[in-house]
Amino acid sequence: PNIHAAYVHEFSNDSQAVTAQLAQVNIPFAIRTASPERDFAVAGAGIISDFKNGMFLYLNYDAQIGQSNYFAHGIHAGLRIQF
Repeated sequence: PNIHAAYVHEFSNDSQAVTAQLAQVNIPFAIRTASPERDFAVAGAGIISDFKNGMFLYLNYDAQIGQSNYFAHGIHAGLRIQF
């Protein structure tokens, strides 16, 4: 098992304008993102299983925490084969 944590500092604390256009309509539109918070953390935990034939199976969970209006969760699973 493993646990991990990281402190994140956002240096560019500005909202961004995202411009998009629908495929059938020739009129672009813009959406402005929320301003990100300057300081937050990413924390998680995971497990890894080591098999004798060079195979590894892993499962990790991560959460972005410490922001007032945004939460991000991620689950990552995989199989690694050494040859």
